[in-house]
Amino acid sequence: MDLIFSDEDLDFEVAENELRHRLPREFNGRSFNEDVSDNVFRDQYRVPRAVLDFLETRLKDDLQHYTKRNKSISVRFQIMVFLHFIGTNVFFHVLRDCHGISTNTIYRIIHSVGEAIFNIRQEILKWPNDCFTLPQKFMEIGGFPCVCGVLDGSHILLSNPPQADEDSLINRHHVHSINAMAVCGPDTSIFYASTNSPGRWHDAHVLRNCNLWNKFEIGELPFNGAVILADSAYPC
Repeated sequence: MDLIFSDEDLDFEVAENELRHRLPREFNGRSFNEDVSDNVFRDQYRVPRAVLDFLETRLKDDLQHYTKRNKSISVRFQIMVFLHFIGTNVFFHVLRDCHGISTNTIYRIIHSVGEAIFNIRQEILKWPNDCFTLPQKFMEIGGFPCVCGVLDGSHILLSNPPQADEDSLINRHHVHSINAMAVCGPDTSIFYASTNSPGRWHDAHVLRNCNLWNKFEIGELPFNGAVILADSAYPC
């Protein structure tokens, strides 16, 4: 009697053999070097150490693993890995070798920390409460009065653009990107950011289609007479 095997049976047999011959798990020592000077820390992670302290305090409830199984990774360690990736844009396997954790764990950390920061963006991206000190600080830097921020844009490349509206993402350099715009303060802190515009849009179009433009048009200013400085790509 001939036996007939379906494709589903063969797939199950292959999967069973893979499980049977799976390589043993390797556990490496986890490490991150925080015992460095403030200048070296900022050079490595692209932010002051105070940013790490703030994020650890603010995101503790969102990122804390309430278990001791498999030596769960601390909140501070997760944020360090995230900052290392964002600041250097290195490959996952480089982070794996640097910090002693698997590439799958790195993937989960980057997405979970990124989502947690995104959820508190309105607490971070805003003009300070003491906006009346901004004009003097900008005056000392550039000698221009009534400045509340400086504005510019940058293209963020997309390696895997969505197919639905792909043409709008092709910028003047013929690559896929989004046209991100930000307003910064005299100490390079960010007061406003917009990442909703496709790469094909001109900088002036990006500005006119953000809520920042609408607020300034109706008079919602950080202080009376406030202006934002930008280059000639943006309209008055």
